Amino acid sequence: MKDVNLAEKDWYAQNEFYGTDEEQKFISFIDGFIERLKTRYSDIALLRNEKFFQVFDFDEGRPFEPDFIMILKKRNKGISIYQIFIEPKGNQFKDKQGRFENSKEGWKQKFLLELENKAETDLKLKNKDFKLIALPFYNEKLKKEFEEALENKILE
Repeated sequence: MKDVNLAEKDWYAQNEFYGTDEEQKFISFIDGFIERLKTRYSDIALLRNEKFFQVFDFDEGRPFEPDFIMILKKRNKGISIYQIFIEPKGNQFKDKQGRFENSKEGWKQKFLLELENKAETDLKLKNKDFKLIALPFYNEKLKKEFEEALENKILE
C-alpha cells in the first residue's frame, strides 16, 4: 500500500488518520479514485467518523458508527449533495463464503444498503437536492465490487 499524505489532500477533512490496515487500504483506494470524482463534483470531502454520530438500523434500532462519511456536491440547476456512509471491513469479519452477508457484521452492510431506499431525508433546502447513497462494505479483496457500486451510484 502506498502511503497517502492526508495533510496535502484537499478532499480529506482531517489532517491525520490512524486506522486499521483495511481503512488504510480504503484511503489509498479513494486517493486513486479521486480524480474521477473531480470530473463530476465541485466539492469532495471524506471525513473519518471518530464517534461523532451514530445511525440506527431499521430492523432493531441497533447503533452503528460508520467509519467514513463522504460528501459530494455537484452543481447543476440547483445544487445536488450526496452523502455516503462507508465502512471498511477486514477479512476477519467475513462469513464462510468469504463475504459479509451472513457474518456477525452482516446486519450493518444490510442496513447500509437499505439506507438509500428506506431513509427519509426530510430536508427542505431551497434549490438543493440531497441524497443518501448506499454502498457495500469496502474490503480490499472485494474492492472491485465496491468500485463498481461506487461508479454506478455516483459516476453515472
